[in-house]
Amino acid sequence: MAPKAGDQSPYFCLPANMAQDPHKVSLRSRLVAKRQAGMSVAAIAEDEGVSQTTVKKWWTRWQAEGDVCDRPRSGRPRKTTPEEDQRISEQARRTPIINAMQIREQLQLQVSRKTVCKRLHEAGVHHRIPAEKEKLTERHRNGRLVFAQQHVNMDLEYWGRVIFSDEKTFSSTTDGRPHCWRRNGTRYNSENIYEVARSGHVTSNVWGWVQLYGVGELTAIDGRLTAEKYIEILEEVMVPTVRAMAIPYPERFIFMQDNCPVHTARIVSRWFRDQPNIDLLPWPAKAADLNPIENCWAMMVNSWDQGQERTPQALYTVAPSIVIVVRCILTRQYVPVYIMVIAEHNHLNGGGKPRHIMSLDAGELSIGTSSPRRGCNAALTFPDTKIGGLGVSSV
Repeated sequence: MAPKAGDQSPYFCLPANMAQDPHKVSLRSRLVAKRQAGMSVAAIAEDEGVSQTTVKKWWTRWQAEGDVCDRPRSGRPRKTTPEEDQRISEQARRTPIINAMQIREQLQLQVSRKTVCKRLHEAGVHHRIPAEKEKLTERHRNGRLVFAQQHVNMDLEYWGRVIFSDEKTFSSTTDGRPHCWRRNGTRYNSENIYEVARSGHVTSNVWGWVQLYGVGELTAIDGRLTAEKYIEILEEVMVPTVRAMAIPYPERFIFMQDNCPVHTARIVSRWFRDQPNIDLLPWPAKAADLNPIENCWAMMVNSWDQGQERTPQALYTVAPSIVIVVRCILTRQYVPVYIMVIAEHNHLNGGGKPRHIMSLDAGELSIGTSSPRRGCNAALTFPDTKIGGLGVSSV
C-alpha cells in the first residue's frame, strides 16, 4: 500500500511467514524518517554509513509500497509442518533428557537428526550436558536431615574429637578431559599438545585420616582392601597415630568412616564394639560428602606431576612427601565440617542451596568443594597462608 500524505514515519508490514532482521528494519526506518524530515540523500548516506543507492532504494520502496521489510522469498521448502515443529518442542519439554535421534524416532518423523536440532534451536531449546546428582529415596533424604539436625549445634570441642578417614586411589595418569586456551590455527603447536602415556598406567591405593588440627597418617593398601586388611590398618596405623598425634589415651574420640561394604562388614563392626574409647560417627546412607579429607586428597593430587611414575611403589613414594607439605599448611585451625552440616540442614529444610566456598583473601586461603552429584561437600579454611612457588606454603 502506498503511504498517505503527511506520514511522518515508515509503516512496517511484517509478513507472518518470514522472520525480519530487526537491525536491518531499524536502519531502513531511519533512512526513510530522515528523508521525510528533509535531509538530502547524500547527508543521510554519510550519517548512516551506507551508500546513496541504498538510501534511494528504500525511499523508493517506501513511496511505492509503504513498508521497508524484506519481501517473501521462495527458498527451500521446510521439511516439517508447523504441527510437527510444535510436537518436537513439546517432546523436548516433556522429556528433556533425550537426544535428537530419539525425538525423531518417537515422533516418527521423516527428517534428519540435524533438522530436529534446528527446530529445537528455533524454539529456544539448546543441547546442554545435564547436571548429575545422586538418586535419593525418601529414606535417604530423611537420613540426611536427621544427621544434620543432630549435629547442627555441635561445637568445636565436639568436632575436635572427630577423626575423618577415607581411602584414595592415586593414578599415574589424569582422568577427565584437559582444557587448553589457544589461538585459532595453533592446535598442533607443541605448547598446545597434551601428551598422554598410553601404556604404563599404574595406581596406588592409600588410607589416611585428618582431624580438626591437622593431617594424620597415610599408609599404603597392598592390593584390594578387605575387611581383614582394614582391621589391620585400624589396629596398626589408625589407633597408634591418633593417640600419638591428636588425642592421647585414654580420652575418647569419634571415628568417621563412610558406608562402603568393607567398613560395615560384621567383623569390622565387632572390632569397633570392642573398643571402649572409640565411638563411630553415624554416617547416613548416600550422605552429602562432608569429609574434609577430600580437600587434602585434592591438594596432594595437584602437587605433583603425574605420569613420571611407572610402578605402584614409585607412585606411593611420592605421597608421603606431599603429606608433609599439606601437614605444614594445616598447622593452624580451620573451620570444620559443621559449617557445611548447617548448610545441609538449611538446604533440606527449604532454606536455599548450600553455598560453594572458594575464596582467596588477604592472609587467608579458603578451599571448598561442591559436587553436583552429591550436593554440598566439605570446606577448609587455612588462616595466615599464602600461595608460594609451585604449591601452597605456610607463612
